[in-house]
Amino acid sequence: MEDDKLRDRLEYLHERVNLLEKRFNCLRTVAASVGSRAGTDEVLGIVAQQAARMLDAERATIFLVDDKTGELEARIIVGPELRHLRLKRGQGIAGWVAREGKTANIKDAYKDSRFDPTVDQESGFVTHSILCQPIINYRGRTVGVIQILNKRSDYFTMDDQDLLSTLTTQATVYIENSQYFTELREANSALHTAQEGLKRNYSRLETLFRIQARMTQTWERGALIEGVLAELSDALSCEVGAILLTSESPSRLFVKVRGKEPYMALGFAEGGIMGKVARTGEGVLGGGPASELLPILHPQLDVDVRGVVAEPLLRSDGEKIGAIALADRTGEMNFSNEDAQIVKIVARQLSAAIERMAQHEELTRSNNLALIGGALSGVLHDLKSPMSIISGFVQLMECEDDPAERHRHAENILRQFKLVSTMTQEVLAFARGETQILKRSLYPQTFLDEMEQLLAQEFSGRNIALKVENLCRQKIKADEGKLKRLFFNIARNARDAMPEGGTFTIRCVEDGANVEIRLSDTGHGIPEEIRGRLFQSFVTQGKKDGTGLGLAIVKSIVEQHKGSVSYETGPTGTTFIVTLPRE
Repeated sequence: MEDDKLRDRLEYLHERVNLLEKRFNCLRTVAASVGSRAGTDEVLGIVAQQAARMLDAERATIFLVDDKTGELEARIIVGPELRHLRLKRGQGIAGWVAREGKTANIKDAYKDSRFDPTVDQESGFVTHSILCQPIINYRGRTVGVIQILNKRSDYFTMDDQDLLSTLTTQATVYIENSQYFTELREANSALHTAQEGLKRNYSRLETLFRIQARMTQTWERGALIEGVLAELSDALSCEVGAILLTSESPSRLFVKVRGKEPYMALGFAEGGIMGKVARTGEGVLGGGPASELLPILHPQLDVDVRGVVAEPLLRSDGEKIGAIALADRTGEMNFSNEDAQIVKIVARQLSAAIERMAQHEELTRSNNLALIGGALSGVLHDLKSPMSIISGFVQLMECEDDPAERHRHAENILRQFKLVSTMTQEVLAFARGETQILKRSLYPQTFLDEMEQLLAQEFSGRNIALKVENLCRQKIKADEGKLKRLFFNIARNARDAMPEGGTFTIRCVEDGANVEIRLSDTGHGIPEEIRGRLFQSFVTQGKKDGTGLGLAIVKSIVEQHKGSVSYETGPTGTTFIVTLPRE
């Protein structure tokens, strides 16, 4: 039986690896197309095709907003044949997403009041599940919508939503770049009499294409940044180019000085022009003898700044992650507005590329954790106990003629299956790195009354007394489901720490702007050898029915709520102190 379970687990892992490989190939195909010089419709067609393939859906449609009418025009439709389609802003799910700028993830379209069945009625296509996301440029304006219909198995998940967001980010970068490139070409056409200016602008466009190609084909951050600096410094003929990353600790400074190889140093984010740009998120263009610029570009650079152009690096959510700067234009005092525009475009491209790399690295880490970390060590070990219990009760049922006894054995088996399911869900949620929380107002007394009833069932037959004391009168904002998981995980640890029975106490008090929850048991305390790593993954204390993730999940939930968790332990019991902000 154990061999069968192992084979099933290995088959699951093999299927998971194949799925991840399929998704990675889809992302790579899209990234390569975005870095190519194909037309907009061709690139968006590849994005739609790969989105449908990656999410195993029947249809994918990309709508772009018509600037003149404000309507949505279906530029790309992947799936069953459909006529030309235009929607008014607010019409149907796609129109609602375009108007509100929010994602819609719908399990049953015909049960959603926003859904417009007109297209289904005219085409014969039947819509079931929908995942629809806005395409928003860096200015915060919705420029289009990507809509995926009818996942062939089950519904669209949060994992699907995150993957589609990655594709949407790349589509956004391409659409923005296409708009910028169009604007620059129109400017070049208007200045056709200025031959030298025209040549310079074309050269810069080539630089942007090369930089974009680097960004979509390079997955190593250092190599990407050095390549961008080299391309940009040569294109704008400047003596110094630098990129500061403040999202890492310590911050890193990449430098390219004309005639020298690029190098990297640990930087001081607060110093000089670059530190100011990274801190404020505002660009700089200026220089000359009367300039009021800071005297230095950065504390790590001994450069007399005559002229400088600098732009912040911003994530899609607006968070500041660094700055890019060019200094001392060869043969000229100042940089032009055109130079600033080029640097701004590159800053947007680079920000998106760095964010994409971070998402890729996080996805890789999460997948490695899910496939390797506990799947083949801790989890399989923890599943042995419930599987053995199930096997024992099945053997008892085989020899039992009394229907009542058989029913009791069946209930015990179902209880063990429920335990296995709970363990599996906790491991999967933790391994996927789920960090989204849904805060809503909770009244502590109501919440604690419900928990008292639930925990009473958890402690049933264990000779454990449950005491609840609430001194918190004001409501708090928290994710109720995750808060329940936190209570259950600590309570189960307490239950296992009191095999002969005892008392489990919950005390909730106000502490300024925070709420302090103390959960105490009268057990034997936490073993000395694991106290330093209690909140790490797969620390089980040798328990027979644990995944080793209970307290790691508790810590993750508390951090998602911007709170803190600590503990006090001794031979007479353990108290976990959870501090959460009320808002």
